[in-house]
Amino acid sequence: MCMPTMMHNIKIALLLSIGTAGGAIIMGYVYQMKPLSAYLVDIGYHVVASIIAVAVLHLLLCHFGG
Repeated sequence: MCMPTMMHNIKIALLLSIGTAGGAIIMGYVYQMKPLSAYLVDIGYHVVASIIAVAVLHLLLCHFGG
């Protein structure tokens, strides 16, 4: 089944990655007292990775999946 639009999928991936990865990673950073910039780099990695994964899945399912 094809997903609605690419932008809709990217918004969902953005919210889910910030919510899940952000919540899990922040606990370690608060405990270790690392700077905010290190936290933002780690969260950014997860956000970009999830957006790329959504884009690939969208292309595979909607354009090549039939």
